[in-house]
Amino acid sequence: MKRFKAIGFFTILISLFLTVKVFSQIKEGETVLAAKQTSPGKLELVKFVSDDKATAVYIKLNNKIIKELNYESAYIEQSYPQGSPKFFLIGLSTESLVCAVKFVILDLSKGLPKVTDEFGNCGDAPKITYRNQSLTLNFPPGESGSKYTIGKKQIWIYSSGKLKSLK
Repeated sequence: MKRFKAIGFFTILISLFLTVKVFSQIKEGETVLAAKQTSPGKLELVKFVSDDKATAVYIKLNNKIIKELNYESAYIEQSYPQGSPKFFLIGLSTESLVCAVKFVILDLSKGLPKVTDEFGNCGDAPKITYRNQSLTLNFPPGESGSKYTIGKKQIWIYSSGKLKSLK
């Protein structure tokens, strides 16, 4: 009987240790919104709420903040190429009716990670084409009567580390 108690005690102790280890990597006020293993390491989108209730989203790679953005939530829309992703389209939302979503592209293709400026027409359904290490994002115009404000049609191209809008 003592042997079973000892095994039970050690099982509880190991479980407690593993729980503390997992939660010690997440700081107080942080919530992991999305995570993905990439070739350079673990990519995480983390929501942070400060003591004064200000909210930010961190893009982290291997627990290091790459970019801080003033949004309520974020998600990984797509990653390219499919087999071994190097480009990540990240959706950002203020969770308001003013603008459904803006986007950034995280580029892990060369050396240091790079994050573009925010872009898009507030629409959450761009048509995305990936070809020859380039992304083309075609945002359709908003429809009247939509609960979100969506702007005019926009086309954005990300190529060779640069984001540009086609007029």
